[in-house]
Amino acid sequence: MDLHVLTYLVVGAALLGMATLPRLFGRGPLSLPVLYIALGAAAFALVPALPLLRPTADDALAHVLEYATEVVVIVSLVGVGVRLDRRPGWRAWRVVWQLLGVAMPLTIAAVAGLGAAVLSLPLASAVLLGAVVAPTDPVLAGAVQVGGPDEGEEDEVRGSLTTEAGLNDGLAFPFTYLALALLGGLGAGGWAEWIAVDIIYRIVAGLAVGAGVARALAWYVFERSDESEQTEAPGLIALTVIALAYGLAELVHGYGFLAVFAAGVAGRGAATESSYHRSVFQFNEQIEQALTALALVVLGGILVGEWAYLSWEAALVAALLVLVVRPLARWLSLRGCGRLSPTEAKAVAFFGVRGIGSLYYLAFAQTRGAFEGLGDVWAVALLAVAFSAVLHGATAGPVMRRLDERRASASPSAA
Repeated sequence: MDLHVLTYLVVGAALLGMATLPRLFGRGPLSLPVLYIALGAAAFALVPALPLLRPTADDALAHVLEYATEVVVIVSLVGVGVRLDRRPGWRAWRVVWQLLGVAMPLTIAAVAGLGAAVLSLPLASAVLLGAVVAPTDPVLAGAVQVGGPDEGEEDEVRGSLTTEAGLNDGLAFPFTYLALALLGGLGAGGWAEWIAVDIIYRIVAGLAVGAGVARALAWYVFERSDESEQTEAPGLIALTVIALAYGLAELVHGYGFLAVFAAGVAGRGAATESSYHRSVFQFNEQIEQALTALALVVLGGILVGEWAYLSWEAALVAALLVLVVRPLARWLSLRGCGRLSPTEAKAVAFFGVRGIGSLYYLAFAQTRGAFEGLGDVWAVALLAVAFSAVLHGATAGPVMRRLDERRASASPSAA
């Protein structure tokens, strides 16, 4: 079969499944991400016309993956921002600050140590491994996120996991840049530049640009236009926010991922009672679902293409990351946090969902530096995403329902 025609068939089947299958798998142990990864692996293993996807051996393919996964993540991030009913604040987002400021560095350091000890990775590659697998993914973490705007599902667990997924994809970037800098040897001046530029400036620039773009468009939509005009083009406005926020942030060397998340949050904060946000969210969610389906099929294909690197050592590191390192680092970071009950803290610690963002960071770094042991880094990232999809996909629904039941039974109205 012609590859051109086969591509259309695969894309059509993936989109049809994303539109029709959620109701079949929404409450069962088999999640859609697991199904799509498995179907992608089967298709690329069994259909001769499909190419072998080996980004470790093909920098051109790595470039394509970088751009493709970049689009998936930024669409997801602006959707995450629009979901949030809770406004930013030190107290309101206290759980998130602890996860970002304590759990993420601990996770990166621990995974880098595992990479060096188990896989014999050099320092730069070990730091890269820690950086790419540390963030909670906004793409695959939908089962533990809040619902749409004003849907009333923003409890502390869902709200914290959603906000963290929006912020930490951008905050993993400084450590990716650190790994690139370590390739050439990072001296005293390099450390100062890394802190001043890659941490402080790029974060501030990304957040400022994203919020500024959103505020400008919110003025146009909600103050300059009358109410009848506000329903005309929510989809176009969503795409405009994504493109302008990301493009302008990258133009000034800020973090584009943080910019689109900040744009979603700032836009949601304007005219909070307007139904316009729900229209934007629904459009964005459909685009995100379509892109996610295709990305997961490709992920399955990469698992087949990089099979030679999927060693027991890589599997061990991936399993320790998902089962031990990340949950433990997150649980330790939440010790003494009064906003969560002990059960809720364990749930937040456990659901550190891996996903498409990890593949983006890895492709980004590969196309900008020659890392030793790159195949092992890819193997751990791929296995961690697949393992996370299986484990968190099977447990998210039951755990979140149990938390809701416990919360309802403890509320005064239930007494």
